[in-house]
Amino acid sequence: MARKKRPIQADFNRLQRGAERRIAGLCRRLVDGKLDAAAWSDQMVGALAERHGAAAALGRQKAGRPGPRGKEDDQLGDAVATLEAKFLYRFQQDIEGGRYTDDDGELDGDRITARAKLYARRLLGTANEAFVLATPADTLLDWHLGYTEDNCDDCPTLAENGPYRPEDLTFFPRSGDTRCLFNCKCSLVRQDGITSFLAPE
Repeated sequence: MARKKRPIQADFNRLQRGAERRIAGLCRRLVDGKLDAAAWSDQMVGALAERHGAAAALGRQKAGRPGPRGKEDDQLGDAVATLEAKFLYRFQQDIEGGRYTDDDGELDGDRITARAKLYARRLLGTANEAFVLATPADTLLDWHLGYTEDNCDDCPTLAENGPYRPEDLTFFPRSGDTRCLFNCKCSLVRQDGITSFLAPE
């Protein structure tokens, strides 16, 4: 049986686009009155957990550990979604408090959707974490700066201080732990030539 190929950038891009569509759909239901803010927040957490599990599977497979999505992937996805739930609760409070309500008492769907779609950017952080977790312990990784001239203060330092052993990396591009948060365009490159997914342009 032929060995399954590693996933490619297009696979991750497809996942992120699908997550953005799902988020936009939930926002439409909120604005249309089919969901209240609390139910919307709960469904957002569920949608993110599912997509983060898928991102974890892609990252693991990209690192060279094949196999269909499984319990380990979903556990990572659930853990990330649990962390995101804290921020979604604040978002919910902003909605309930009138931050996104116009003078006519209607919710501003465009502004809500624009903010909500930012949560899809965190998927790359999960894929990167799974990529590192699945990298052999004796394989070093470099932090490569992304396609921008305006890097945050953290990323150039991370690039200069490499290479890293997998166990030394406790945060990852787009995990939200660098000052550029989910705008990070950096990537991880293993010294055996395998590269993590890139931030979609």
